[in-house]
Amino acid sequence: MGRRTLAAAVVFPGQGSQFTGMAEAPLLENPASLEVMHAASRIAGIDLIGLCNEGPEEKVARTDLCQLSVAAVSLAWWALLREAGLKAAAVAGHSLGEWCAACAAGSLGLEDALVLIRERGKAMLKASREKPGGMLALLGLTIGEVEDLLEGLEGERPALANHNAERQVVLAGGIDPLKKAAEAAAARGARCSWLKVGGPFHSPRMLKARREMERLLAQTGIDDPYLPFYTGLTGGRATSGGEVAACLAEGMTSTVRWHRLQRELASLPVSAQVEVGPGKILGRMASRDHPQKRFLSSPEALDMLGGA
Repeated sequence: MGRRTLAAAVVFPGQGSQFTGMAEAPLLENPASLEVMHAASRIAGIDLIGLCNEGPEEKVARTDLCQLSVAAVSLAWWALLREAGLKAAAVAGHSLGEWCAACAAGSLGLEDALVLIRERGKAMLKASREKPGGMLALLGLTIGEVEDLLEGLEGERPALANHNAERQVVLAGGIDPLKKAAEAAAARGARCSWLKVGGPFHSPRMLKARREMERLLAQTGIDDPYLPFYTGLTGGRATSGGEVAACLAEGMTSTVRWHRLQRELASLPVSAQVEVGPGKILGRMASRDHPQKRFLSSPEALDMLGGA
């Protein structure tokens, strides 16, 4: 009997997908995935497996440690699932996850990806402390309705950070402007939810962090992706190493156009989309707009493949 395979669109989650216990048993029992976790621990200078599984929660959520932890778990799942028979028809990642997707597509080697993600987390933590703020999800409004809402605000306006789904938009900026936006959105019937993140990501307040990563990406060198690589910067494909590098850096201060990207992935002739990393946040978001598609978490995909 031949080995099972699964052709799927592959997506990598971003910051906010973390949970205590996310370095799950399958990752610690497979040599390829365990090697990724050990490499990430060495680059972080701490025991990331212990941090992922034991916390404390506030440390796991700290921007620099969170980004490297989520990326390590995601790339460990990628190593395990590839070995189990997962075949990527295309790759994409949400925010931080786009850096993992660049690694999966061959634009970045594993060590380079982990080092860059470590530096990205550090740069974003520093930028957040210099220009603090937060992120606010608006549920129930379209992107057009949110843009109209922002036009009506006086003073500093939050940035459009994520367009995640047809009626899910995330804003980023200073706390007071976000509170004004929340009041205006609630008056229009939206449900508002503060994200558990450490700063105003995907907004102009991250410009210094973006500049730092542009410098480091130029020093690293990015190869052309050998898998179809979709980027949240445009919602479409990036086909050269230069394009991938530009998307990774510019995306730090720009809107994540995930709704547009997800529509492209949903049109691919594959039977499923696999969320490679902790949790199933991206699958839950996508299932509302694409109920006809099958969305699998990493453990679900592993079960379908019959284990490693």
